[in-house]
Amino acid sequence: MSCVDPIPPQSAALRRWLSIVGIGEDGIDALSPVARGLIEDAEIVFGGKRHLALAAALIRGAARPWRSPFDRAVDEVQAQRGRQICVLASGDPFVYGVGAVLMRQIDPAETLVVPAPSAFNSPPGPFLRPVCRTARGAPADCLPSGSSCPYSDRR
Repeated sequence: MSCVDPIPPQSAALRRWLSIVGIGEDGIDALSPVARGLIEDAEIVFGGKRHLALAAALIRGAARPWRSPFDRAVDEVQAQRGRQICVLASGDPFVYGVGAVLMRQIDPAETLVVPAPSAFNSPPGPFLRPVCRTARGAPADCLPSGSSCPYSDRR
């Protein structure tokens, strides 16, 4: 331990009991080795039915789908404090996801979060490109020659 780091390196790891892992539609193939290990080592994995199905090959502990209504989800997770718990989330758990809900009541020092790319932090594909319009609402392709929209196929 140094003066710069007053907390022994092990203490944070010993307190961590909750992992939040983002998983996309490409499933476990896109998960990092760390994310895979967190799912495999968890005693209980919470998540939506779709997420649990995507990660089924890695889940060795109990799989618990979220109940409806979702209001009690945080209580269910907190009741397992001290055990190795993993919560599966869509993409980035903090972009309108379960991560933000959980962190309102759980100390961040008790968690490890491994996000997956989401629609908000992935490079835009053609379906996410802005639509350029003229001031009157006409498609950008109607602009006079020499004018262009940076997102248009016509430059």
